[in-house]
Amino acid sequence: MISAKKILKMNWKTPGIIIILFIIVTLIESTSLYAQYYETVKIGDQVWMERNLQNDVLGSICYDDDSLNCKEYGRLYCWQAALDACPEGFRLPTDKDWSILINSLGGPDSAASALLKGGSSGFDIPLSGNYQPEMKMFSFKNQKAYFWTASSYSMNTAWIRIFDKDSKSVTRTTIGKSFYFSIRCIRID
Repeated sequence: MISAKKILKMNWKTPGIIIILFIIVTLIESTSLYAQYYETVKIGDQVWMERNLQNDVLGSICYDDDSLNCKEYGRLYCWQAALDACPEGFRLPTDKDWSILINSLGGPDSAASALLKGGSSGFDIPLSGNYQPEMKMFSFKNQKAYFWTASSYSMNTAWIRIFDKDSKSVTRTTIGKSFYFSIRCIRID
């Protein structure tokens, strides 16, 4: 796809064409037409994104501030940013959505092996770690994956799911909303 920068560098005989093309390409680049495309996977009656979300929004970060980590693991989001980060047609899953997914794959004691990267479900969760802003610390990459739900537990906490490379089980717990975790969006019915 041609970019607005490339148009400006071209040697055009009619300056008006440059301006029109620049405006058109700029509009396309700034709309959802140019947004990242996400593959989906259907498990039971649910349709989920096949990969962790990578939308660069305020309140999100790449592990170790390295964009290569975003490409491999997706971005990490604070809970407030996670609520609105999913693209059109998708939403942040609720605690109930995660429970339905996990129960359809054998329940919390065994579903992790099907959901982790290389598992039988095609969900392919990478072990993306987390970010703890109070300590300014990234941790657990390649060891654990943490996922937000849209379900608040209290004013300062929300429900999450934790996947561990050394466990077949999925942990359901609550944690402070200031942590930065991964997002896996679910399609809106």
